[in-house]
Amino acid sequence: LLQNFSPRVREHLLAQLRHGRLRLGGQKSEVTILVSDIRGFTRMSAGMEADDVVELLNQYFSALIDVIFRHDGTIDKFVGDSILAVFGSPEPDPDQHEKAVRAALEMQEAARAVSAARVKRHQVACEMGIGVHCGEVLHGFSGSSERIEFTVIGDAVIRAARYCDGARPGDV
Repeated sequence: LLQNFSPRVREHLLAQLRHGRLRLGGQKSEVTILVSDIRGFTRMSAGMEADDVVELLNQYFSALIDVIFRHDGTIDKFVGDSILAVFGSPEPDPDQHEKAVRAALEMQEAARAVSAARVKRHQVACEMGIGVHCGEVLHGFSGSSERIEFTVIGDAVIRAARYCDGARPGDV
């Protein structure tokens, strides 16, 4: 679970855990949501071998996750070829808006670098669209003692996903 968080946030959560303060539950606050999606992925991956699809996703995701963590973002989830990231959660961050936008721009640069390397190896390359939106969400840990997950719920998440859907390849 803690691997979903940037190193800075991870250390904070570990400190809470050591003091018995990490529990199921959530809170409402303003966060910034970033959603990225590889354009044409379903159509492109349909003709690829399973191992090649996983390798492609892992190469892009590795580069993108590094950028998100450098800007103190949290990975909420992967949905196929999409990433849902949150800035300003689980701890408030007054710079969350700027960090999310900077992360989105750097993610596009990172995706272009991965694509260039893949093209040199005669492999399939991808482009992404990214949506960013901020607003109040319910965020926190949900699940059970058997399986706990950090998640965000709210209109801001839906809007960020819609902005991502509307972004052209290479756009934020």
